[in-house]
Amino acid sequence: MNDADRHPQTSAVLPASPTLRSLTSDYVADQHETYLRHLHEAVREDRNRNIALTGPYGSGKSSVLDQFAGEREEKHPKTTLRIAISTLGPDPEGVDRMLTNRIQKELVKQLLYRASPREMSFSRFKRIVPLSKTRAALEASLIVAVVGGFLFLLGWLPQLKGAGAGNSGWIVTLSWLGFAALAVAALAILRKVIHGSAISDVSAAGATVKLTQQTSTYFDEYLDEIVYFFDTKLPELVIFEDLDRFDDPHIFEALRELNTLLNHTAKRRTRNKPLRFVYAIKDSLFETLGSEPGLAPQDKADAETVRANRTKFFDIVIPMVPFISHRNARELLSGLLDSGKINRIDRPLIALVAEHTTDMRLLKNICNEYTVFAERLLLSDKKAPGLTASNLFALIAYKNLHLKDFELISRRESDLDLLYERRRDLVRTAIDDRERRKRELLKEPGRIEARAPLAKDMGDRLVAIGHAFKDNNSTTGGWRDVHFQSAGDTWYTEDEVHTCDFWRTVAESGEVSIKASTGQFGQERAIGKLGSGRIQALFPESLEVAKWDELDKRAHRAAIGELDKEIAYLRAADFKHLVAEGKYTLRTEQGDKNFAEIVSRTVTSKLARKLVSEGYLDRNFALYASQFYGDFTGVDVARFIVHSVQPNKMDVQHAFSGPDAIADLLNEAPQDFPRTVSAYNIQVVDHLLERKDARASEIAATVVADFGKDAREFLKAYLNGGSRREEFVALLSGFPWPAVITYLVQEEGVPDDVRPALVNAALSGSLPAVTYDPNPEVADFIAARYAEMSVFTSPQPDAIVTKVAGFLKEAAIVLPDLSVLTEAIREHVVRERLYLITAGNLRQVVGDGDISLDRVRQNAHVWFHCVQNPSRYLTAVENDSATRYAIRSAESLTDVLNGMDSASDDAHLDRLFTLTAPDSAVERLDSVPARYWRRLAAHRLFHANLENVVAYREKIGSIDQGLADLIVQAGSISTVADTDHDKRLSIAVDILNASDTIPDPRMRVHLAVRLKVTGFLPVTQIVTDGGEFLALLLEEELIEDSAEAFAHFRDEGWDAIGPAIAKSSRFTEFMTPELVRGFVLKMFRDPDVPPEALDKVVGNLAQYVPGDDATVLSAAGNHAWDREIELPWDQLRRIASATLDANLTIRLLDAVQYRPSAADVVDVLGTLGEPYSYLSNHAKTKFEVPNDIAHQRVFDYLKREGAIAEVTKAPRRDSRIVKL
Repeated sequence: MNDADRHPQTSAVLPASPTLRSLTSDYVADQHETYLRHLHEAVREDRNRNIALTGPYGSGKSSVLDQFAGEREEKHPKTTLRIAISTLGPDPEGVDRMLTNRIQKELVKQLLYRASPREMSFSRFKRIVPLSKTRAALEASLIVAVVGGFLFLLGWLPQLKGAGAGNSGWIVTLSWLGFAALAVAALAILRKVIHGSAISDVSAAGATVKLTQQTSTYFDEYLDEIVYFFDTKLPELVIFEDLDRFDDPHIFEALRELNTLLNHTAKRRTRNKPLRFVYAIKDSLFETLGSEPGLAPQDKADAETVRANRTKFFDIVIPMVPFISHRNARELLSGLLDSGKINRIDRPLIALVAEHTTDMRLLKNICNEYTVFAERLLLSDKKAPGLTASNLFALIAYKNLHLKDFELISRRESDLDLLYERRRDLVRTAIDDRERRKRELLKEPGRIEARAPLAKDMGDRLVAIGHAFKDNNSTTGGWRDVHFQSAGDTWYTEDEVHTCDFWRTVAESGEVSIKASTGQFGQERAIGKLGSGRIQALFPESLEVAKWDELDKRAHRAAIGELDKEIAYLRAADFKHLVAEGKYTLRTEQGDKNFAEIVSRTVTSKLARKLVSEGYLDRNFALYASQFYGDFTGVDVARFIVHSVQPNKMDVQHAFSGPDAIADLLNEAPQDFPRTVSAYNIQVVDHLLERKDARASEIAATVVADFGKDAREFLKAYLNGGSRREEFVALLSGFPWPAVITYLVQEEGVPDDVRPALVNAALSGSLPAVTYDPNPEVADFIAARYAEMSVFTSPQPDAIVTKVAGFLKEAAIVLPDLSVLTEAIREHVVRERLYLITAGNLRQVVGDGDISLDRVRQNAHVWFHCVQNPSRYLTAVENDSATRYAIRSAESLTDVLNGMDSASDDAHLDRLFTLTAPDSAVERLDSVPARYWRRLAAHRLFHANLENVVAYREKIGSIDQGLADLIVQAGSISTVADTDHDKRLSIAVDILNASDTIPDPRMRVHLAVRLKVTGFLPVTQIVTDGGEFLALLLEEELIEDSAEAFAHFRDEGWDAIGPAIAKSSRFTEFMTPELVRGFVLKMFRDPDVPPEALDKVVGNLAQYVPGDDATVLSAAGNHAWDREIELPWDQLRRIASATLDANLTIRLLDAVQYRPSAADVVDVLGTLGEPYSYLSNHAKTKFEVPNDIAHQRVFDYLKREGAIAEVTKAPRRDSRIVKL
């Protein structure tokens, strides 16, 4: 409710010619007559010399004393004195440190200055009295007359011209009169000059004469003066007022003593006129009179007794009943307003002010000041916008309680100005916080989940169902926990089924399994399952996932809407609203404080705090404290001018009532307003941008020129709350500000949902010559959000296209998708290689089809980009089902390898060569850089011809695994007829020696044979290898079949020599004991060894088997018997003694053609052990031997030769009995 609603429109704010009330006291008989009567009675009582009239301030003491003094003056003129002390004079020397002495000083001054100097001619308290010209002339004339007469009598008159003898009498007379006139004039002037001066001391020749006296205290020091004054004036009554304001009880004790003294002077006793002192004091002073510092606390009754004893100097105390209090002050103030015909002031405000101002003079003064201010402000032709009678009255009440602070309003240094700044800071902080929450919601819509309460409710129901299943199961009834499963292998606890994620899986799977358990790591058992039908019946909400998402979206939009409403409320909130709303806080030195707490700390009086909290003192206080000279209406404009424009302070969130208000502001503001921080206001900038006003550009220039704290804060606020953010950013980018895009991307205060549009505006409006700060985060942002920016996706002027392309190049921004770009931008991006290599992007340039390098090379820019970034290109090929090979021809492969960066690693090369068509092998290896040869060989991507192999071997130094595999896969090394024979021979040897990379000897020999080397290979250049390698070499006639070849390979062992012997056609010819040393036994055991070679060994057994190795000798013996080779007797004996093999020895003896002597045969048989040794040692004369043909022949020979007696066949046994 405003003033117009509370008061009829017909009532005027003030009367036509308002008058002011005097603040002096008024005697009202109805209220004061009682006290006046008691006072008269007290004065008439002779014993009452010290009379106290007590009461609080505003109780009417002055009104009673005024009437009392007036009546006394009528009956007893010049017998009453009134002394009132308003303040104490300074004490610069610190002499009168006691408060009582300082009060005494003021009393002495007031008393002594009341009497004229003539009345107190004997007073030593000299005062300055003006000296008239007449008196000065008379005094000078008197002096001249006296001195002249004295000189005349002494005859010392001076000689004057014209006064000598011979002059006429009238000339002589005129001469002396002229002299006398000059003397009088001179003395008169001198008297005027020295009037009021005093000679304090005289010095001569180091001697000083003091003429003044040093003073110290006051009542004691000037007691004679005070007595002289009272004896001279003879007053009968002295009224003391305002002594109680200094709270010094001791002055009353001193005055009582003084009263006693003055009443006992001789002159006072002679006249029989007693002197009475009347004191006007406040009641509370009595408590001070009875207090002494250092005394222990005591009972109040005892304390009052002490005070009574201390106040005996008052002969009578007349108390006054207060007639104004906080209970009736409202009626008194209302009466003052009504009598002054002051209208349209809210009655609650009147009650509020009256409650805190229980002093009649103060109430009158408030009404007087309001009358004057209302005449000048409310009834003026240029009334301050929004000013009401109640606002003005509240401000006047504040002024009377805060005089100094009211004066500081004009300098913007008052408590209210500080409160205004705190309000502005709090609003700005609160809006910033809500804008931050909006940004978080816009960035993460999932933060709002309206279905969370629903999920909790359904979780409670499901847990209850699970426990019901458990309790109804005879096995699990006493088990503790229940778990639930909806999809997959995940089991959810009872707490986890209250989450939205669980119910999302339920909505997808349509079923829930339930199991019970005894606890962690305990027993578990399935107890039930809810199918889709039961879930639909029990939890119908769970299957409506789409509905849940819509709930989330609505809740998200509602949350943002609530924040917008709150921001609008904060911008318009006045002091009153913020006091009532305690949730908004501001960080202060004392911690976070809400506005009510800030008001309590900033505004010092209860009344002022109430005026603020009730809305009577609002943000417009500064407009109502002085004359308004604006030519517009609108309190919002005036307030902004006073608090922002004039002090040049920023108020970003200040709310204007509409476009007209902002237009008024722009008309009233100084010309440089757009170039000041006071122009940093959201609505002002919106207004200017909407109207294409050039002043918006000036504000943008100011922001860029000094991007300090204010500019940062304003820009953040505008980008959150402004309606033309993109236009303003375009203006900002039109000035040299390299960091503009970095700011828009990195500044946390910029809403994420509008970043792309703002960056788009900055790019379209930026200066062509501006160089932006390179920043990886900016590059990442552009790459992620450029599809949302029209400078990339919509046709633009050439200047913007060039500028954007330059920015992309400068910032090294790589775009992931070319399809969204305009043709003009795409050409620049492709030319500068500022795009990701993907199948889709490559097709945007080379057209539909595969993306092999054979097609890519049609565009030089794309070709170079792919070759320089092989990893990205290969990834694109690998992920593209339409492209089988990255390279389909040898020509492309050659070009790629020659164009690739030398830093390409082996992994890239392997991927490239894996994606190269097999028929793309390089014809000439030296056509590509040698650094790629190994990888090419590994992937069989060059032809296995002799020239390539030779070049490779010479560069790499050997036939490595790659080359070996390449050659093996080829099956041969192709040559031409006129190829250098030495190269073929060299490569053949290298291949034969490449056992590490070509382990198959047959393949090595095969490849060497295909080289068609003429003649034998030098066997000494061939690295020996075990197995059939030597045999293959001999079989393919790659080396000569010679002892040298066998000797070269001998160290490889029998595995190499044995097969070679079998393949050799000349081995028996060149075989020597040294060549087969260690291999003789293997020769006998190897069926593939030519028997001729073995015959040669048996025939030369002593050379080939020099040792008595039983195994070798046994093999040799058996071979000799098999081949019917007759052994020399000594070798036969060596075989018998070494092998102890009777059967072999008997067979060898039987095979001997020349028949040795019986003694030799017995000697040989004797080495075989029993029973053959019986032939020589005769340990037995009868023994048995085998009944084979060899034994028959040998023992028949011994019988014939008489070596034995008899040899017969044993009966029923296959043996023969030998008797000696």
